[in-house]
Amino acid sequence: MTRIAVQRGSNSRADDLDTAGFQGLDSVRTKLAVVWFSGACLILLLVVLQTLNGRYGDHVQEAWTWLMPNLMPTLGTILAGLGYTALDPHRSHAMVRSSFSLLSLWISAFYLVLVLLTILIAPTRPEGVTGKGAVELMHTANLWLGPLQGLVATALGVLFASKQKRRTGKPADEVSDAAD
Repeated sequence: MTRIAVQRGSNSRADDLDTAGFQGLDSVRTKLAVVWFSGACLILLLVVLQTLNGRYGDHVQEAWTWLMPNLMPTLGTILAGLGYTALDPHRSHAMVRSSFSLLSLWISAFYLVLVLLTILIAPTRPEGVTGKGAVELMHTANLWLGPLQGLVATALGVLFASKQKRRTGKPADEVSDAAD
């Protein structure tokens, strides 16, 4: 059992908090931001190169219209969450269960890989899908990307947008025991 000291004014008090199986919220947010921004940059770079090489023909607008809603809402949520905490002079001491952190990380990576595969798969098909065919393939991918994006948004919403409610009877500057 690890003891975490919590400062309350000038009084120092140690609260018992079993941190085994938990990670700091800031650390989890940073890991997810790295996964999402790295993955999104790779995907965006690939689509820019494909666009410049004429992969989408006369359907460039449709391809980008498909891509942006698959990446930007989540990137915006992450950036807003990081920006909000960047302005907080008192860093968060909130803890997150490692299992939830790992699930969020893996579901995010799986989602980004599926988006990337959707963009990469067309050239491997015998007829080589370009133009309208590539865009149709993207729209077909929404059948599995849409529900998965909902799960990703839920997990990341908990980590980036929600506030931990304090327990009744506890002062706001105490760390609540998240291991109940």
